Amino acid sequence: MNEKKVNRMLLYLIGFLCGHSAIVGMHPFMVPMLIAVYYMRQSTFGLFTAMLFGGAALYGGQGWNTGQIFRMGPYVMGTGENSAAYFLIKYSVILVAVLVCMNLEGGLKCRRSGGTRTYLILAGSCGIIIFVWSFICGMYIFGMQDAVLMALFETVISVGTIPVFQTGTQVLLLQKREREKYNEELLGVLVLTAVCMWGMPYMIGRAVSWLLMCSLYVSWYTLHRFGAGYGMAVTGVCGFIAAVKSGRPELVGGFFIFAILILAGRALSDKRKMGTIMAVTVACILTGFMYDDYFLTFEGIKSVGSALLIFAATPKWLLTVQDGWIQSQYNLQTATEMNRITAEKIRELSGAFKRIEYTLAGCGPAAARVDLGEVGDMIGRFSDNLATAEPVSLNREERLRASFMEHGVIMTHLSSMKNEMNHIQYYITARTKNKRIMLSRDAAEIMSEVLDKQIRVSEDAPAIISENDRVVVFEECAKYRCTYFVRRIKKYGSNVSGDNFSVKEHEDGRLIMMISDGMGSGSLASCESTLMIDTMEELLDAGFDPSYGITFSNDCISAKNSGRCFTTFDMGIIDLYSGELTQYKQGAAPTYIIHEGDTEVLRGASLPIGILESAECDVIHQELQPEDRVVMVSDGALGDEDEMQEIISTLKTDDCKETLDRIVSQVLFRCKGKLEDDVTVIVAKLEIA
Repeated sequence: MNEKKVNRMLLYLIGFLCGHSAIVGMHPFMVPMLIAVYYMRQSTFGLFTAMLFGGAALYGGQGWNTGQIFRMGPYVMGTGENSAAYFLIKYSVILVAVLVCMNLEGGLKCRRSGGTRTYLILAGSCGIIIFVWSFICGMYIFGMQDAVLMALFETVISVGTIPVFQTGTQVLLLQKREREKYNEELLGVLVLTAVCMWGMPYMIGRAVSWLLMCSLYVSWYTLHRFGAGYGMAVTGVCGFIAAVKSGRPELVGGFFIFAILILAGRALSDKRKMGTIMAVTVACILTGFMYDDYFLTFEGIKSVGSALLIFAATPKWLLTVQDGWIQSQYNLQTATEMNRITAEKIRELSGAFKRIEYTLAGCGPAAARVDLGEVGDMIGRFSDNLATAEPVSLNREERLRASFMEHGVIMTHLSSMKNEMNHIQYYITARTKNKRIMLSRDAAEIMSEVLDKQIRVSEDAPAIISENDRVVVFEECAKYRCTYFVRRIKKYGSNVSGDNFSVKEHEDGRLIMMISDGMGSGSLASCESTLMIDTMEELLDAGFDPSYGITFSNDCISAKNSGRCFTTFDMGIIDLYSGELTQYKQGAAPTYIIHEGDTEVLRGASLPIGILESAECDVIHQELQPEDRVVMVSDGALGDEDEMQEIISTLKTDDCKETLDRIVSQVLFRCKGKLEDDVTVIVAKLEIA
C-alpha cells in the first residue's frame, strides 16, 4: 500500500472520529476539520461522507441501536436524545454551506491574499452559518434561551479551532514540520489527538476496551518515536480522556507510570522496539501490583495486550526515531553538498572552455565570440537545478533509514535534486557501524526496494560506504537502454577517412550519436569533420544547448575556411528515460527509423556546416518505441534515398549488429567493393532496461 493511500485512509478515519466526537449533543469539530482538509487540497467529499457517517453511527438508525455496539461512556451525549436524522439534517447543511463559502472565497481571490484578512473573512462567514443554523435547529429541542447559548458555544469552538486543526492536519497528513513553530504544531497534534480519542468508542461490544487500547497505543507510539517532548504531552491527553470517559481517574497516573518506564526502556535499549515492548510488560505488572489493580484484571490485560500486539506489529520504518524536527534542506550537510556540486560544475566548465580554445585554435576571432546570453542561460539552468533540492518524503526517509540500519549503515542525511534533464538524483550522507564496509551498489538495491523504483549509483560516486561519513550520489535508472554498433569504411584507394563519428552515453541519461562528413575525402576532410565532432563534444559536456553548439561551430568553421570547405553534421540524441529521439541535421543524409517492419525517414533541408556565415539547423523530434532501430548514415552510403530504403526493407532480422552488417554488405555489394566516398553507419536499438 503506497503512502498516498495510507494518508487517505488516515484522513477518513480522523473524519469519522470527528463526526463521532460529541459534546452534549453538539459536533463542533467537523467544520474546522473540513476547512483544514480543503486548504490541503485533499478529498473533501470523502471527508464529508466519513464525518456524516461517524455522526450517524453515534445516534443509530431505524432498527439499529448503535448503543448496543459502540458504548461511548458518560459525558458524551448529554441530556438531549437526538436522532440520526436530526444530526444529518443539521450538519450536512452546515458543511455544504461552509464548502460553498470557501469556494466563493476562492473565486473572489481572497484566499490567495492570505494573512489575517483571509482568516477573518472565512471565520466570520463560517461563524454566521454555524450560529444561525444551530440556533434554528436547537429551538426545536432546547427552546429559545438554551438554543442561543448552545449555538454560541458551538460557534466559538468551531471557529476558534480552525487554525489549530490546520496546523495539526499538516503535521499528521503532510508531514510538514518547522522547528520555529514547534509549540503551534504540538498544540495542533494534541487537539487532533484529543478529538479522535474523545470520538473513540469506549467499548465495541464486550470484547475489548477500544478506547483504552487505542489510547495506550498512541501514547506508546509517540513516546517511542518522538521521545519525551511530544510523548508526555500526548500521554497526558490520552490518559485524561480515557479517565473521563471510563469514570476511572486513576488511569491518568497509570498512563504516566507507563510513560516513565517506556522512556527508560527506550534509552537503555538504544531506542529499539524490543526495549519498549519489555518496558511495557514490566510497567503493566508494576502498575497492577503497586498502583491500580485494574491492569491485572481480565479487561485490563486484554486492553494492554491488544495495544502491545499492535505496537509489536507496527513496521520499523514507522517507528524510526526522529529526535527533534529534521529540516534537511536547510542543514549544514545540504549546504556543504551544494558547495561541492557547484565547485565541481565550475571545474567542468573551466576545463571545457580550455579544451574548446585548444580545439578551435586557428579558427580566428569567431572562436572567441561565445554568446554571453547562452552562457547565462546555461548557468541559470544549473542554478534552477540547485534550487530544486528538497528532502524526500518523511515516511520514505524513515523507511530508508531503518533499512540501512538493519544492514549496519547509519544514514545521517538524505536529499534529492533534479539534474539538467529533469531526472531525480539522491544525495545520501552515510557511514557504517563497527568498521564495516558496504558497496554502494548494494545500497542502491536497498534504495530501489524502499523507493519503489530502480536506483543506481551515479557514475562518479564512491564505490563503498565506510565508517567515515561520505556523500554518495544515486540516481533513477533509465527506463530504456540502447545497444549500438558502428562501422566506418574508407573510400576506395584513400588512406584516411573523411568521416568522423562519436557515440557516447551521458550520465544524465542521453545517448548522443554524431556523424560528420568532411568535404571530399582524405586528410583535409578528416580535419574538418574531426574539428566539428570535437567542438560539439566539448560544448555538450560544458552544458550548452545542442542547437547553440551547432550554430557556434558553423560560425567558427565558416570564418576559418571562408566558405571554401564544409562538413555535414548529423546528431541523434535519445533520452533513455522517455524514449524520445531528437535529430539535428546540417546538410546530412536522412535518418531511418525501423519499426515493426515499417521504415520512417527523417529528412533535413539545411546546408552543411561552414558554407554560410550563419545557418539554422533542422531539428526533428520522434517518439521511439521499444525494439525500434535508428539507422544513421553518411552520404557516402547512398546512391539515393530510395536505394537505402530498398536495402532496409529487405532486412529480415531484428538484431542490431546483423542490421548493421547487412546494410554495409549491401552498400559494398552495390558498388562492387569500390566505394566512391567514405561510409559511416550507426545502428542503435532501443530496449526496455
